[in-house]
Amino acid sequence: MVGEAAATNEGLRRVLELIREEVAAHTVTLLSYDRAHKEVTVATSVGAGTDLVEQELSGPGADLDALEEASSTDGEWGLGITEAHDTLRAQGIRSLARVQLSAHGGQVDFMVLGLPDPHDRVRDRLAAQLDVVVPWIEGAVGCARLGETVSMLHTQRDLRNQMVSLVAHDLRGSLSAAKLAAQLLTHDSDASDARRQLAEKIDMNIDRTERMLRDLLEANRVHSGRRVSIRRQRCDLSAVARRVAGGFRTAHGERSVHVDVPEETWGEWDADQLHRVISNLATVAIKQGPSATPIQIEVTADERCARVLVHPIVLRTREGATPRAELSLALAHGCAEAHGGTVELQHERAGDAVAVVLPLHPPADSTASGARDESLGR
Repeated sequence: MVGEAAATNEGLRRVLELIREEVAAHTVTLLSYDRAHKEVTVATSVGAGTDLVEQELSGPGADLDALEEASSTDGEWGLGITEAHDTLRAQGIRSLARVQLSAHGGQVDFMVLGLPDPHDRVRDRLAAQLDVVVPWIEGAVGCARLGETVSMLHTQRDLRNQMVSLVAHDLRGSLSAAKLAAQLLTHDSDASDARRQLAEKIDMNIDRTERMLRDLLEANRVHSGRRVSIRRQRCDLSAVARRVAGGFRTAHGERSVHVDVPEETWGEWDADQLHRVISNLATVAIKQGPSATPIQIEVTADERCARVLVHPIVLRTREGATPRAELSLALAHGCAEAHGGTVELQHERAGDAVAVVLPLHPPADSTASGARDESLGR
């Protein structure tokens, strides 16, 4: 169906003007006809006297039979030509040619030409010209529909991003209150050891939930096309990888995590962001990777770039990409791009591998700022 965007689409109106000149018409009108409800909706018109033409086509007493007769049943465009009423004849329009463009269920799109020639003299000439101009208008209508769809998707994305931000903000408030209560209980001298241990566990899980919220907001930022905010400092990527692996060995003692890194790998990066990316990728590997295969975290470097590789990871199951994997990859892409780097996906026999490639120094056009003389990571 001809969308509302067609009414304001300047590219489409220019095509209609070209068609008007090509077929020597006074007016060209686009409309949609609902066959089930017998309703006509005019999308847009060009030419002189369009108000009268639109009234003739969609107002009370509109000739719907003419639209039905012009409708094609063989998939090709249909053509019906009728004599114009006296009101239009006074404007120089002697016939109306209804050209069916496309049909979508019960909705049929038409282009209606207001012509200065009598209806019995234009069919042969018009039929030959329409072979040329119908593809023009169908292409223009398709572009208008595409623009309308893209605009709708942008609106939906913006609403989704706003909703995620609002929910995360509300959850942070509730978590802060719960965290304060847990900390008070932890330091309550009258509380039993069992209660204090329970409060410490609650506090630890609140911290984990807050990290998950930060990851969700950061991924939402990446999906909306915004760059991840980083603070560059001189840091040791090898030390960051070792710290991530140490944390996983403590939390997942039953699952081996191997680290293969140089003694030092220095560069100008955001150590906290890199820690989060490597940790998230390792979490996916732990949760979704083959249980009998050790997790590998590897760091290599040359004179220009450093590369951190996490494998094996199962990024897709039979049902498709998992939410945990999508979130981790979004964060990895956002972090890498903010540093001027890239993310590489590799397929191995035991599973996938994800490599984050980072320039050792900021690109020349980088706008990220940070204290570059401060050493982190050790």
